[in-house]
Amino acid sequence: GAGDQGLVFGYASNETLTLMPSPITYAHNLVRKQALLRKNGTLPWLRPDAKSQVTFKYLEGKPVSIETVVLSTQHEPNISQSELVEAVIEEISAKIILDVTETFYRIPDASCMGFLKGAPQEYLHQPLLDYSSSRGALFKNNVAVEELLFDGTEIKGVQLRNGEILTADYYLCALPIHNLNRVLPDSLKQHDPFFGRLQNLEAVPVISVQLWYDTEITSADNVLFSPDGVIPVYANLARTTPEYRTLRGEIFSGKTRFEFCVAPAKNLMALSKEEIIRLVDMSVRNCYPESSKGAKILKSTLVKIPHSVYAPLPGMEQHRPTQKTPVRNLFLAGGFSQQLYYDSMGGAVMSANLAVDALVTQAGNN
Repeated sequence: GAGDQGLVFGYASNETLTLMPSPITYAHNLVRKQALLRKNGTLPWLRPDAKSQVTFKYLEGKPVSIETVVLSTQHEPNISQSELVEAVIEEISAKIILDVTETFYRIPDASCMGFLKGAPQEYLHQPLLDYSSSRGALFKNNVAVEELLFDGTEIKGVQLRNGEILTADYYLCALPIHNLNRVLPDSLKQHDPFFGRLQNLEAVPVISVQLWYDTEITSADNVLFSPDGVIPVYANLARTTPEYRTLRGEIFSGKTRFEFCVAPAKNLMALSKEEIIRLVDMSVRNCYPESSKGAKILKSTLVKIPHSVYAPLPGMEQHRPTQKTPVRNLFLAGGFSQQLYYDSMGGAVMSANLAVDALVTQAGNN
């Protein structure tokens, strides 16, 4: 028989949401991703029968680090070794899984999850605007930045598209990476490799979908993950977010309001809304074959963002900038900058705190 056959035994574990030990859970996720990319045509030259092994280091019965990751896959004969390695690393890379897992393992409270009571505009954005305005901050809405003005030594102003120039003692840019690269002048990119390297960071597309169903498909009051289909991360807002328990002004109880992060987005951006909704609905029904029987979609929304978070591909870590730049009065904030997490809300907040600390230190030194 095959040399990899054997006897498996064990017991339920609280290391993962699947109640399976971490090594087999993450090995399963890697081969699931391989199968998904093969079936959806992203890597059509892949063939079945992939194998994966992830080795964890345990201390006192708890996983503390990942020692090795092995992934082997069959493929068409005309694919070279270099093409195979590049595609597998880029499309099936375990780096994000491993880094996030290690972060959660090392920080006791890192895996706590929270949801806003309702709309972000009401419970997040407006309170921040009100708090900052009460302390003298001035916000300019619907005003686009054309370029940072660099005199060869420091930033002298911000050129707006309406012709206005804003000046300040210090400048803090909190922009997505593609917008930051757009407003940085060529003279600044050529002034120091620190800024030139930012062009290596690629912004990837993001798709979010909301579906309202006429029945409750899941009662889970938490963020949910699925390794299959096109819905890797989602939640039932009718459970997690109290003020979302209405639809068109009427009570929305005993039903489902899913919000999904749809991925891989770059393969779906060209599809119509109807086709993406169909794929998401199919993924839901595959995850919940019993509770979704007969469920009807009452409403759907879809948002496509062509450029969003940066792609944490292998080799990109060296290009992530610090919040303090070589230019004395210029600082950067954004999930793409160096901090504990990847490009995310948590990463953006942490980068902002680091940027403010660096700016205050610089101002104090002057």
